[in-house]
Amino acid sequence: MNLSVMQCTFHGLLSRGEVTPAKLAEDYSKAGATAIEPMGSSINASESLWKEADAAFKDHGLIYDCYDLGINLIGDGSPAAMQKALDDVERNAEFASTRLSTPCMMIYGTAPAEGMDNDVARRIYGEQLRKAAELAKPYNITVCIEDFGVTPFFTASATHCKAVLDVAGDDVKFNFDNGNFFYGGETAKQAFALLADKTCHIHIKDFRMYRDDNPEIKKLRSVDGYLFEEAPHGQGVADVDWTIKSFLERGYKGFFSIEVFTKHTYEDTIYALKHASSLA
Repeated sequence: MNLSVMQCTFHGLLSRGEVTPAKLAEDYSKAGATAIEPMGSSINASESLWKEADAAFKDHGLIYDCYDLGINLIGDGSPAAMQKALDDVERNAEFASTRLSTPCMMIYGTAPAEGMDNDVARRIYGEQLRKAAELAKPYNITVCIEDFGVTPFFTASATHCKAVLDVAGDDVKFNFDNGNFFYGGETAKQAFALLADKTCHIHIKDFRMYRDDNPEIKKLRSVDGYLFEEAPHGQGVADVDWTIKSFLERGYKGFFSIEVFTKHTYEDTIYALKHASSLA
């Protein structure tokens, strides 16, 4: 199986100097990772840190499996805003191809413009993705989206993601995030039948769910009111083992990318890599 680690998982550790890029690359590689999933915002946060990390990753034979690009393809809904977003997509597709040699670019962060109906926004999102895929194609980059948990009523559920993908067309693929479906009131098991065929990349996370109606709690809630607490992989409710095994059984050859934000992120990331490997 192919394993990677999302840059958002370890960017803070590197930024705070809690681990060196060389140590991190060595430990991830030994635990089973063969790739890193870079993130545009993290790369841009510190050019010098990224340069050092990039060298360390290459020294340990780690490739880049998917480039995460935060762009709102709708913005304020104006033609100018949407064209600017597409210009940014094309610029980043060139970067992903020439600098990262990655075959895949995940675009996240799109949300309805103020006052825009969700169904209308999903249609516009799909139309924008179709254009984005056309712009990325000359660079041999596949555009994909994920079930984005930060917008639980927009594109966290499999049904809503499928509606977007149906408009976007066959060239736009899906990043299956086993945990984010729960923000949309679904499970990975429920989403699998609807989206497995479109999946080109996978995020793996785990968490525990709980209820607390205290209005002072500002954490993101699911559409059915649940709060989430990150858990070591395989110890929560996010169908980690089932998701990995189910995709492997259907012949999936792409990457499973590890996402961890626990109290012991570094150690739990190593554990997650080893846990995933044990399921192959």
